[in-house]
Amino acid sequence: MTVPDRPTLQRPLPNALRSGTKPGAQTRLGATSLIRAFLALVFVRVVFREAFGHDTIAHIGAFNLTLTEPALALALLVIIRRFVEDRPVLSPLSLLTLSLAALQVLSLLRGLFIDPMAALITLRHFGIFISALVIVLCFPASDDFRIHARRYLLLAATILSVLALLRILISPTLLITRTAEFEGRPLLAQGTFVIAAGTVIALHQFIRTANPRAAALLLLMLVALATTGQVTAIVSAVIAMALVLAFSIGPAANARALLGALTIPALAAVYILAPQVFTLDHWISALPPLSDLLGTRQGTLELRRILWNAALVSYAGLDPLSQLIGIPAGTRMPVTFTHPGWGAVSWPHSLHSMYVQMLVSFGAFGAAAYIALLAAGLLRALARPVPRDMATDDGDKWLSLAIIAMCATMSFSYDLRAESGVILAFGLAALRPVTPAPQ
Repeated sequence: MTVPDRPTLQRPLPNALRSGTKPGAQTRLGATSLIRAFLALVFVRVVFREAFGHDTIAHIGAFNLTLTEPALALALLVIIRRFVEDRPVLSPLSLLTLSLAALQVLSLLRGLFIDPMAALITLRHFGIFISALVIVLCFPASDDFRIHARRYLLLAATILSVLALLRILISPTLLITRTAEFEGRPLLAQGTFVIAAGTVIALHQFIRTANPRAAALLLLMLVALATTGQVTAIVSAVIAMALVLAFSIGPAANARALLGALTIPALAAVYILAPQVFTLDHWISALPPLSDLLGTRQGTLELRRILWNAALVSYAGLDPLSQLIGIPAGTRMPVTFTHPGWGAVSWPHSLHSMYVQMLVSFGAFGAAAYIALLAAGLLRALARPVPRDMATDDGDKWLSLAIIAMCATMSFSYDLRAESGVILAFGLAALRPVTPAPQ
């Protein structure tokens, strides 16, 4: 005779506990997946844009759908999910970031009453940039963002480095369907900035680990960086690498002086000898004589000086509200000036300075908040205890300082957009205590 099992009062375990997953880990894993998708799409966007000269994926009537829109949608989903699951944190960095986000919303609301479509399209400019900062600085810290941002950044920098070298070897217009912006150079400034950030991270990894793979990536990116002709991105990389070389601790730290001594000669050797080594006319055209490069750069700096002065004059003529919080989204501030070689010019493009662009787009409050964010990040990095050995060094202090300094330098001559916001957020993320990512 079979005796039936005795009934029990014990409740069945939840699926998460039966599988060995901690409560809440599934929601954390969901948030991590969104962050990974967001970061992957941001760097797919910059590789796509550098490869083809645009980031349009479809035309819907008169509207061109770009990779920016789905990336921004994912960023907003991450923010909403984190807001629902976590309590926002308040700190100097988060308050400054929220100030920028609030100014973006105010600008959008004002623009919607003037030209709704134009106002929404302006979210392409700073939407992802500000969203990345909100994700990192306005919620409890997690290492999810840093881990995946580093991985995708290095991958994108590697692809762009190979692309730059292929264009030097094969054709300056390889794959490009819109060549005007490139001006004969293999990459745009934003793509070069991704390589610059990847170079700094690869150098930091090599010093800390003496890993041959990191050394190979570093060499590849250094050579590619030297061929781009994007001086501001190169200068920002040199400043960041100098900080990493000077202070980082690791097994390869004893090679610091050697690396520092060889970097400039190596770049010079690539610049001077490459035409003879490869015997290709493309090298000669892509790597002009140094005197020509300096002359072109001097002309560029003079143009931007005139442009910035004209923009500041136009800004002074704005109404008081726009001077404080920026112009409505979707509108343009007229910038006119007289150029010695061109005559009267009405400038239709970006203002080639993040600081001036912030002043125009988000007013005096926005420019002050952005500068204060960079300054606070640099001070926070400097204030961290100086590690004495690998046991007390997590590697973040000097890498964070280098990345933030690089973004501050790049901001001098360029507007920082989507992927640059992720790079800055990566540097700032390391300055907060983190919660380990779910396994």
